[in-house]
Order: sequence, then structure tokens, then C-alpha cells
Amino acid sequence: MTTEAIKTAVETRPFRPFTVRLTSGVQIQITAQDRIALHPEGKTFIVFEAGGGYRIVDIPLVTDMAVN
Repeated sequence: MTTEAIKTAVETRPFRPFTVRLTSGVQIQITAQDRIALHPEGKTFIVFEAGGGYRIVDIPLVTDMAVN
């Protein structure tokens, strides 16, 4: 998966929720634009989870992305 594909999904207006799948098989749902932040250098992104948690994801570990 490329940084540009993820960046496009994040910046699309109106925002459409999407899901990314990692090499481990874990799926992460991005439900709102304010729940994700891309690193300026495009190597990672942060997903802000309900309850105050967060997850840092290395973009090279993303194998698939589906717009919901």
C-alpha cells in the first residue's frame, strides 16, 4: 500500500470511512477523519481509538485498504 493511497482516503471530502489490513491480518477501521493522522514524512500514521488509546502503524505493513 502506498502513502499516497492512504493520504487520498484521509483527505477525501466528504470523508468516507475505510479499513486497512496489516500483514498480520489485523484490520483497523478508520471511522472519521479526526481519528487518523499521517506523519509528515509518510512512513507511519496514528489511529486514535475510542477511550483515549492510539495505534501507530508503519505504512509498509498495510497490505489492503477498502473504503466502506
